[in-house]
Amino acid sequence: MKKKLKYFGIIFLIASFCTVFLFIYKLDDVKIDKRIKAEVIQELKTKKYLSFSHFGKKQVSTDLSLVENDTDTVYWQCNIREWEKLKSIQEINFHIGDGYSGTNINIIRLSTKYKVFIKDYNDDHHVPQKKYCIENPNLILDKKNYIKGDSIYGKIDFTIKEEIDRESSVYHVRGHFKSKIN
Repeated sequence: MKKKLKYFGIIFLIASFCTVFLFIYKLDDVKIDKRIKAEVIQELKTKKYLSFSHFGKKQVSTDLSLVENDTDTVYWQCNIREWEKLKSIQEINFHIGDGYSGTNINIIRLSTKYKVFIKDYNDDHHVPQKKYCIENPNLILDKKNYIKGDSIYGKIDFTIKEEIDRESSVYHVRGHFKSKIN
C-alpha cells in the first residue's frame, strides 16, 4: 500500500511539473524597448478621458482601441497591480464598462513572459457569452523588472477573434499605456 502511494505521489509530482512547464512554455515573450517611455508620454499627452460624471482633468492611462480611433477621446482605463503572494507577477488590466456590463482585458506578466485573457461581464444572465481567440499578441515594455510603486510604460498590439452564436468578428487591438504598479 505504501509503495502504491509513493508511486502515485511521484507520478502526481511529475504530472504537476509537466503541466507548469507547458503553461510557461506556451506564454508569449515580452519585448523590451527603453525608448517606448517617450513615445507613450507623447501619445497620451493629447488624449482626454470620456466621463460625464467626472468634471475636470482625469489622468489618461491608456489609449487602447478595438478599432481605428482618430479622435483624442479615450474610453478604456488601465490598472496595474502586483500579486501579493508572488511578487514577480504583475497583472495589467484594461477595462471598459458602465457598471452593468463591460469588458476586461487582463495581461498576466511573469518576468519576460505574458498571457492575455479577455472576459466580458453583464448583469443580464440571458445574454450569451462571447468566446475569444487571441492571435499575434505583442507586448512592449520600457524595462524588464518592476517593483511595487514603479511606473510602467508600454504598448500592446494583438488581434481578437470574437465568436457569439456562430457569428464571428475580428478586431485589431492596439494602444499605449502607463500606470504605477499598485
